[in-house]
Amino acid sequence: MHVCPSNDITDSIAYGGRRALSVPELRTAEAVELLPAVVLGVAREVGSRALIIKGQGLSIQGLRPPRTSGDVDIWVAPADFEIFVAEMKSRGWYDRDEKVLAPLTGPASVFTVHSVTLNGPGWPIALDVHRCYPGFFAPPTHLFDEIWAAREFVELGGQWCPIPQTADHWLLAMLHSLRDGNVAQLEQLEEGARNMPPEAFLRLRERAVTLGAVEPLRERLGSWGWQFPPPGSEEKRLLTEWDLAISDAPHGDLAHVSELVRARGWARFVVVWRAVFPPERTFRLFHEVGPGRWGLFLAYARRWKGGVAAIPRMVSYARRMRRFSRREDSASSATNQTPLT
Repeated sequence: MHVCPSNDITDSIAYGGRRALSVPELRTAEAVELLPAVVLGVAREVGSRALIIKGQGLSIQGLRPPRTSGDVDIWVAPADFEIFVAEMKSRGWYDRDEKVLAPLTGPASVFTVHSVTLNGPGWPIALDVHRCYPGFFAPPTHLFDEIWAAREFVELGGQWCPIPQTADHWLLAMLHSLRDGNVAQLEQLEEGARNMPPEAFLRLRERAVTLGAVEPLRERLGSWGWQFPPPGSEEKRLLTEWDLAISDAPHGDLAHVSELVRARGWARFVVVWRAVFPPERTFRLFHEVGPGRWGLFLAYARRWKGGVAAIPRMVSYARRMRRFSRREDSASSATNQTPLT
């Protein structure tokens, strides 16, 4: 069932949220229905290509049962990401976590900061804006271009909204559920694959190769009798990081190390600062923090104590990352050398 926008919401769509929105009567389910149309309108205004991912689209495609999400996810072309986020901020939205985004110079690691979370005035849900998607080993621009070229459309908030085609969307949702360790959703998605139209199911194998999703999903894809060539050195590196990320051990510290190794110049200082002193708003949201500044200090102190205990593991991981980086640099230099004549 689609929600018909009220005059206030229609106005917000027309103005892209430039006017201050105050719609306390808007329920979560209504916001989830309407926000995709609003943000896609903003994307069109600034010339950004964007897809709505996960959420209702998966249910409409029959890949999982319907459910009410607590946010909306939009995937913006990497080249358009900063423009789109800046435009949303100019319309009153703010970055909840203030993450440090290192440049995307190659295939995205699972530890690469792949999205920012924006909150907007009058909206009871958050907007996750993605620039890449962890688990796909294809270069981010190639990845988005491939998924964009094969996009489908579903009706949300009275607008036709682009989403990944069924096969691509299933791969994306599987990677998301694996990364989160969501066993129930993995089972739902496997059931969704069995109920796919035959042409979409057969397309999974080709799309897994094209989008670089083979390695994280090799076991599941192989259970259908599909065979794939062994991984190359780059795929092995990314798979090592992927396996670390989905292991039972906490890996937030490894994410900071990965970003630190990739960062350059002043960005390294910012990564370290955010690791030691996360933004208070986000820290209070996800951790048990007492009232006032003293409560915040005690919570930070507990974090620092855990960080000290994790130093040996972080150093070991950083060394492995640097070894991989040196190998990549050596391989790149060898490839780019011009023979003497």
